[in-house]
Amino acid sequence: MTNFTMTYNLSAADIALFEFQSIRGFILPIICGLTIPVGCLGTLLVIIAVCSQRQKRNTTDILIVNLAVVDFLFIMVYVSFIVTTYFKGSWVFGDFVCKLSNYILYVSATISVYTLVLMSLDRYLAIVHPITSKKFRTRQNVNLVVFIIWLVVSGSYLPIIFETHKIGESELSGCGMSVTFGRRLVACFLVFAYVLPLLLIIVFYGLILKQILYGVTPGTRRSATRMKPMMRVAKRILVVVIAFAMCWLPYHLMTMLVLFGDFYN
Repeated sequence: MTNFTMTYNLSAADIALFEFQSIRGFILPIICGLTIPVGCLGTLLVIIAVCSQRQKRNTTDILIVNLAVVDFLFIMVYVSFIVTTYFKGSWVFGDFVCKLSNYILYVSATISVYTLVLMSLDRYLAIVHPITSKKFRTRQNVNLVVFIIWLVVSGSYLPIIFETHKIGESELSGCGMSVTFGRRLVACFLVFAYVLPLLLIIVFYGLILKQILYGVTPGTRRSATRMKPMMRVAKRILVVVIAFAMCWLPYHLMTMLVLFGDFYN
């Protein structure tokens, strides 16, 4: 009887990569698993709290509800499938779900950031142009703009449905798209759903800060009582914007490194 001995020459980098993948495969499902119930509960509470005050609802409340709806959609569709994939080790869903999950990822993320842009614009108009902007800052106009954003963004990402496919079968299956299309997609996503919106938000907040520190709105008196509630709302939105920027930055860096680096060579 012949005995066979197999020798594996693993470098330190190979061992480190294996250990990282093992830790990631254990930690990420736990984090995502906690995100689903906590995120869904949080977004539902926000929607219920705002919708219950129908008479007092303003333009900012409409945008907050829209942001909560988008987050709920992202958590329920995309995160749920990702958690299952990490636990199973492969893509166990069909081709349609593969297309849908990637489509929801980009649509929800883009609508979220442009909702934040609208929030910043709404605060800019309320603080810098409180009198002249009253006829524009109506609930009907905000609902119309939100509808247009949903329509434009949903239409812009339709190519994802045609370019994303389930790859492989059984335990080796995955969900992805071609490298060429993926590079174009992440580049456009980075510019139009991250860099450009954040620049707009920075501009609006810069103008708001300038008005609060140095300006007096024509026809009004600048008083601490008047500026306090405006500052509170502006600070809350600013915190959300900073959180969005910091949370999405690692994703954009990693996708750019993977698709434009040496990983595919």
